[in-house]
Amino acid sequence: MYLKLVACTTHTHTGLRHGQGTHHYSNGDTYDGYFTDDLRSGQGVFQYANGDRYTGEYAQNVQKGKGTLTFASGCEYVGEFADDKFNGVGMLTLASGGSYQGGFVDGLFHGHGIYRWENGSIYNGAWSKGKRNGEGVFTEENGDTDTSTWVDGVRSGLARFSWKNGNKYVGAVKEQLHGAGTFLFSDGSVYVGEYKLGKRDGHGK
Repeated sequence: MYLKLVACTTHTHTGLRHGQGTHHYSNGDTYDGYFTDDLRSGQGVFQYANGDRYTGEYAQNVQKGKGTLTFASGCEYVGEFADDKFNGVGMLTLASGGSYQGGFVDGLFHGHGIYRWENGSIYNGAWSKGKRNGEGVFTEENGDTDTSTWVDGVRSGLARFSWKNGNKYVGAVKEQLHGAGTFLFSDGSVYVGEYKLGKRDGHGK
């Protein structure tokens, strides 16, 4: 997930701004904080004309270090920044009630992270470039769980499913049960064989 930040324009002055001050930009943005050699540097508050608000650290005119970015839409990010983007570890809370806590690279979920949906479902695992990539555990709101390998946001490879009703599955998946696997039913019976698009298909016993 990528949230583009609103760009701001600096003004050229004969003298260099240095120390604490407030600058009102022609586009309606406002910065209140510290300057070094005419550049935003240190702690500051940047109020965007569209209602977004950044409070945190700057270096060489860009958001870098720890900060909080509150969006007019109701979303909020608290964590580390670099190059005016979410970079490092942080927590993004969505207006819908969902949230993500973990690693970011260039504004995208990256590394290990936990995503919580507003309905109570949780994904805890690996991310790359904003998508689930690698191993992760997905827990449904009703308690069903699966530990799967993900490729670009899709279950692909080996997985272990455990349903609240007592059924279990270990085997291949391609978003659904797909390929060779073993299904253990809650009544003790077992199916070992092939699946295709979530249904038993081919050789099995």
